[in-house]
Amino acid sequence: MDQGKATVRVKEPAHDLIVSQADVIQLKSFLHALKLGLQNKDIGQVKLSTLRPASSAQVEKQKTRLVVTSRRDYPLTTSFPYSLESLKISTCTLRKVDGRISSLKHLTVLDLSENQLRDLPDDLAKLQHLAELHLQNNVVEKFPASLCIAYSRSLRLLDMNNNMLSCLPPQFCELTELVNLKLDNNQLASLPKNFGNLINLR
Repeated sequence: MDQGKATVRVKEPAHDLIVSQADVIQLKSFLHALKLGLQNKDIGQVKLSTLRPASSAQVEKQKTRLVVTSRRDYPLTTSFPYSLESLKISTCTLRKVDGRISSLKHLTVLDLSENQLRDLPDDLAKLQHLAELHLQNNVVEKFPASLCIAYSRSLRLLDMNNNMLSCLPPQFCELTELVNLKLDNNQLASLPKNFGNLINLR
């Protein structure tokens, strides 16, 4: 904030308000007034200057794509932008899926390849619009039934090459929108009974 920068996260509707190049004093006054307003307190005594409308060049576009390929660049102290549609976190030696990912409601592409993931949390089922899921080169042992149900109408690509899958749940056959499926180099001895329901596979 001392540099004239701040991010205000709105929960409903999910949106990030990013402020940059602001007058520090006015920014602090604005945030103070915002805090009082959220507490249902009187903000009449807070002095704010008249704001000039921002030009189109000054308005930062929402970020829709983020790529992280090293632990050094991993956002530990900052949040993932709610506006993300594509997120790639690769070669970061992740052992578990970051819980913040499940709140990214606009995600259509999630790439967590080249990590050390063993389990996939049920919370990922909240990503109702996911069309591509890249999980190759991990150590995932099972694909949760909850994700099969959640992604039944959206998932078109699933890459799980080079994992530790030993079986697939019966619900896997509900992923009827799948076009590309990659399961090479796992420990699968058989496929679910109704695997033939995946009629769109190429």
